[in-house]
Amino acid sequence: MKKHVVWCLLAISILFSHFSYSQSALLPTLTKVRDHVYNLDIGYETNVGIVIGEKYVVLIESGFGKSTNNKIIEAVRSLTDKPIKYVVNLHMHGDHTGGNNFFASIGATIINQENVIYSEEYDTKYPTSSRLHFKNKMALELGNETIYLEHINSHTFDDGIIYLKKGNVLFIGENIRPQHLVNPGVLGMKSFKIWGEKVFANIDSDTAIVPAHGKAVINMQVLTEYRKNYVAWFNRFAQLYREGKSKEQMFADKTARKIAKKLNLDNNPKHFDYYDYYSTTLIDGDIDVPVALSVSQLEEYLGRYTANGKPDIIVELSDGQLLIKQLGSIISWIKPYQGDGFKVMKYRGGTVVFERDKQGQVVAIKTHPDERARNKEKYEGVFAKLP
Repeated sequence: MKKHVVWCLLAISILFSHFSYSQSALLPTLTKVRDHVYNLDIGYETNVGIVIGEKYVVLIESGFGKSTNNKIIEAVRSLTDKPIKYVVNLHMHGDHTGGNNFFASIGATIINQENVIYSEEYDTKYPTSSRLHFKNKMALELGNETIYLEHINSHTFDDGIIYLKKGNVLFIGENIRPQHLVNPGVLGMKSFKIWGEKVFANIDSDTAIVPAHGKAVINMQVLTEYRKNYVAWFNRFAQLYREGKSKEQMFADKTARKIAKKLNLDNNPKHFDYYDYYSTTLIDGDIDVPVALSVSQLEEYLGRYTANGKPDIIVELSDGQLLIKQLGSIISWIKPYQGDGFKVMKYRGGTVVFERDKQGQVVAIKTHPDERARNKEKYEGVFAKLP
């Protein structure tokens, strides 16, 4: 009941102020990172960054949507009356993009890495009239600050890091979770290596590192220790796998759990929720060795595949791994497991099987998404390979 009253008062405050500037104290969930940089916990240990430039404000992420739009506005208005000009989405997941349409409606431009076009929610959460995509890098000049955006294939294929040069602040996205376990990345431990290299090229011992989730604002020393422990967790599972242990035995292993506990930077009592799931991503991604295929064998599958009434499926090679892509549907690494069959290394991705003609040429791809997959209507079926 108290929460209901608080939210009603907040809504009334916003209505009567017309989003006017407020000299009130910082909101309880608002943390000052630098003089012009703030981190807002919008609930469920999910963060939105606020960067105040000379003439306008940039948001890092847009929150869940209806339940958090006003909370973000109120936080910004407690700091400044400058307009919100840009919202940068670090990746495509809904807890970071839910407010896109709202902020676009009040004049903001939504910035994303171009692979966002493969998001299942691209048609609904990325307004066509006010969106801006970048490929590899982008910079925003705020007068008192320069914001550098850089793409990395890490937590998602449209992921990135954001570095504030003058403030020496790095928004690291969901590559780490101080309060919860997280998978190593969309390309397994290869992504873990990639994002580590990109991050450490932009930080020093004084850099404030802000994750997309959790309470901890960390530094280079903490991040270094976190990554060391993550690798140790992975190596423990690899050792158990070589010893022939089952997944159940690996999940129950006390040494692995002891190492994973060191990743709980926020001392969150729910840190081990979904432990089996995140352990499985480590095992299935890198430890369970895929069928070895040469580059020339992988190249047989490359191309564009089509089916009536559905967006084409594209299969391409990236960093020695096959990717499958479909507009507004999916982008994922696919891992060979038997013959022409591949596992789709995405949550509820299912499998795909390539079909060949009598001459042995690849002529089609048949997709088998998980029954609960949201993209089934677009993605499921047999797609013929175009010449």
